[in-house]
Amino acid sequence: MQVDTQCAGLTMPVAGNTFISTAGTISTDNALQTCTTCTVGKWASTACSSTADTVCETHTAAVYGQTFVSQTGTNVMDNQIQSCTQCAAGQWSQTVCTTTSDTVCIPFTAATAGTTFVSTAGSATTDNILVDCHTCNTASEWMRSECTVDANRECSTCSDCSGTTYKQAQCTATSDTQCTEAPTYNQITVHTGTDCAMANGTVVPASEYISNSMWDFSFKGDGGVDSIDADGSVTQPCAASSCGAKGGSMDGQQVVDASKDLIVPKKVVVEPPTGISPDGWCISSVCIASSTSGSAAYGWQGKQWMNPGSTGPDAGAANSWTFELRAVASCSEMVPAPAPTPEPTAQPTVQPTAQPTVQPTTSPTKAPTTAPTIAPTIAPTTAPTTAQPTAAQAEESELGSENKETSENGVTGDEITSDTEALDSMQKELDAVTQKEGKIKEVKLMKPEEIEDDVEADMDLGDTLGDSEFD
Repeated sequence: MQVDTQCAGLTMPVAGNTFISTAGTISTDNALQTCTTCTVGKWASTACSSTADTVCETHTAAVYGQTFVSQTGTNVMDNQIQSCTQCAAGQWSQTVCTTTSDTVCIPFTAATAGTTFVSTAGSATTDNILVDCHTCNTASEWMRSECTVDANRECSTCSDCSGTTYKQAQCTATSDTQCTEAPTYNQITVHTGTDCAMANGTVVPASEYISNSMWDFSFKGDGGVDSIDADGSVTQPCAASSCGAKGGSMDGQQVVDASKDLIVPKKVVVEPPTGISPDGWCISSVCIASSTSGSAAYGWQGKQWMNPGSTGPDAGAANSWTFELRAVASCSEMVPAPAPTPEPTAQPTVQPTAQPTVQPTTSPTKAPTTAPTIAPTIAPTTAPTTAQPTAAQAEESELGSENKETSENGVTGDEITSDTEALDSMQKELDAVTQKEGKIKEVKLMKPEEIEDDVEADMDLGDTLGDSEFD
């Protein structure tokens, strides 16, 4: 008996679990195989299907310093790879990028101006290197530049002035010593006075004020040391009766002491040069100035009769004179004030018609308060032998003799007699007085040749002196 074929369905795989490794035929069933499970480090790049096994591949690896695994793969998923972070400007990687972790970026450590500075700048992988700012030694250094966040404080040694330079400004914490060339004094100016007196108080006559000598001026600081390295000189300080300011020769540099400070002129010594025949001079001011901008002038102002010579008022009383100086803005401050107009101390006789005589030394009710330059000449030095004077005339003669023989007004009788030119000058001064007072008609000085002719007239006028009234 013939048996019929029995047909059965092919065995089908279970998805994700088995797959047909060999397909069945009409006479054979499907050959099934269990799907492969990927091992550690691999993942199923192709999943197991009904007809194909799982395809496993090694997880993708990160590159050190470039990429890192942001998510680790499984048996069914590959590693998640990400590029390493690059730190931005002003940052550095405190933790570098590895295959398993990204870069950790933080800002560079900042310096504090005036306290620290960046000695070495940081990089992508290193921080800034900070150093404390240097401190200058204020005893010998000054700060040339301040400490900043990028640079250290710069200190320099204080400069020492040398030669003829002086310390115009001291070294400070922020500035160097300011050394400046000492100023040169190249101007000297003097003035002649008009009212000097001798040592005993007697006024020096105006005729003595002309000086044709040369005078030297040396300038001293404290302790008598030289303050200017060369003397000044003035020749013929008063060559005529109307002399004013007189310039001289001066070219000396101010002296610098061991501490490099200027020696300030405190005194001036005035004396004639050696080897000359000096005369007298009434000095009223001396001043020196420099052409260097900002330099002070130094001067003295007063009045002093100086006569180192052998003749004239106070002759040979001294050979040098020292005066105290003061600093001034300019020598224009040393110009002496104009001398007051001289006025007589004794009221001249009001003379209506005849030659005037002098006022007796007994003062009238009212008289000017200022002395004239000279006393007017009156009676001759010896009384005439042909007539005996009255009591009033005798008093007049005696008073006239007193005025003649004394130097109370700065001129002796002998000087008046011998100097006709001086008498003319004195007459002009008395004329000025009479014009100022207005109540005196005329005062006239008698010259020697006039005295003998008018002796008798003067003595007759003496009788009226006691009766004259003065306003």
